[in-house]
Amino acid sequence: MELRPGPTLVNLIRLTAGEISEAPGRMPADAELAFEAGCFAEVQASARELSRLAGLYYDSARTRNAASVAALRPSFEEGCESFSRLARRRLRR
Repeated sequence: MELRPGPTLVNLIRLTAGEISEAPGRMPADAELAFEAGCFAEVQASARELSRLAGLYYDSARTRNAASVAALRPSFEEGCESFSRLARRRLRR
């Protein structure tokens, strides 16, 4: 069964990735505890790209633009997978 995220889930992904990419205050220092030393900037850059892709996909889904949804879905899915792989690879063990 293929997972088809609805607009609400896509928007939550966009917002969460945006929070990571624009980490306020102590978040970068705290993130260094979770990720390998010096890797949080790389995670932030990937989150920024995921937020951008999710925003485009969400706007298309929200406006029910079927052609855009179909065109943007592969890049959104790749962005999700790329961010997930990077975050897992950079977590401290």
